[in-house]
Amino acid sequence: MIRDSWNENREHAFTFSRITNHSSIMEKAAALEQIKKSCHAISLELMRLHPANNVLDPEIKDEVYKALFELTKQVETIKKLARKAESKLSNDPASGELPPVL
Repeated sequence: MIRDSWNENREHAFTFSRITNHSSIMEKAAALEQIKKSCHAISLELMRLHPANNVLDPEIKDEVYKALFELTKQVETIKKLARKAESKLSNDPASGELPPVL
């Protein structure tokens, strides 16, 4: 039973990865824009957690702040990589795409 469930999840993940092959569905510039928008939305949601965290017990509050910090670092890493890819895209005339409009 567990094995069947694992196989179903594995097949679903494989199908999903084929369906959402972003390199063929959207252009690189559009993909980078989507990544930036998603990171911005995640950052806003993380900021909304701070006031709610203040009412928790101190030991739990500290752990939540540590987790929020780690999540923020990961989101910032993704944003940095998106900027790097965007810079590379705008400097590559062979890409066939226009640089992003600022």
